[in-house]
This record gives sequence, structure tokens and C-alpha cells, in this order.
Amino acid sequence: MCGKVQRCAGNTSTTCINCEAAGLKYCVHCKTVKPLNEFEQRRGKVGSICKQCKNAKQNMRYKTDTIFKTAMNISARQYSNDRYATDKRFRAAEQVRKQHRRALGELTVEQWQAICTRYGNVCAYCGASADLTLDHIVPVSKDGKTTLANIVPACTACNSSKQARDLLDWYPLQDFFSEYRLDMILKQQVGGVDY
Repeated sequence: MCGKVQRCAGNTSTTCINCEAAGLKYCVHCKTVKPLNEFEQRRGKVGSICKQCKNAKQNMRYKTDTIFKTAMNISARQYSNDRYATDKRFRAAEQVRKQHRRALGELTVEQWQAICTRYGNVCAYCGASADLTLDHIVPVSKDGKTTLANIVPACTACNSSKQARDLLDWYPLQDFFSEYRLDMILKQQVGGVDY
């Protein structure tokens, strides 16, 4: 920095106005001069600790303070749960993301929404409209992939009931079996559907 005693932005400031105008700031934690973009800026004010030091302090507190760690985990989980419950696009993206972890595939959120629209936003098996999930026609355990041809919307009950069974072994035994629905699913599976 300039090393001179000059006017500062405030009584507690450690960097003079000229140095800040030049894009420099003194970090009171690591005691080094860094560019302004390495400091948090809120409401037009630049913080006194650089982002790197702030993150290090936060990480240290996270590692050593169990009450802080628990509070952070609970608030992050609560935020995610609240968003999942209210934001349809976030929920769809999370469902696709979770399925990608389980099986290879290239299903996008837009493709998942198109599949749901094709089935009228109801379960492909029973027609229920609540709690739609991604179901693999060919189960993941039998090398089913998360792809456009292998995913249908299914209610939680049907998805749980089908488990890893083959579609043609499980579906005809159900009370809600429909030849029309089965035909739609099989046409999608062989790739005869445009999205």
C-alpha cells in the first residue's frame, strides 16, 4: 500500500481512500494487500477480511464448533426441503440428478417434463396424479439407463410396488392394468415417440 497516513472511509478503516480507489485493500487477518475483488462487498462497503481468510475462519469454526456445525447442516437441509416442496423446477432437477447418480444417462429436466406431459402428468401405470417419480422401464439393477426411452412417470406407490421387476411380469398382474397404457410405454421404449 502507499504507506502514508491519509484519509480513510471510516474510523476503523485500515485502507486509505486513495488505495481503495486504486483497487487495493489491506486484510486485517492475513495482513497482506490484495485486490478489492478478493473482499466481500455489501451495501457499497468493502469488508476488512479477504474472502480466503473469511472462508478459512468459517471452515475452522465448522470443524471445531459442533453447535455451529449442527445449526448450519439443519438450516441447509431445511432450505433444501422447503424448496423441494414448493419449487416444481427444482424438484424435477433434483429427481433427474438423483437418478443420474444411480444410473448413467443423459435425461435433462426438459426431457423429463416432456415425458410427464406425454402421459398427461399422471402415473404411466395407474393414472394417479400425485407425487410423480422417475421410474425405469428396464430397472437400474438390470442395466436400465436414465434415458428418454427408459423413463416414465410413476406415482410413489407404483414405483415402490414395481421395484426391480420386469414391466411385463409386474404390470399385467395389477388391478389397474391397461392395454392402452402398456402400449404407450412399449412404444416409448422402442423409441417410436417424438419429443
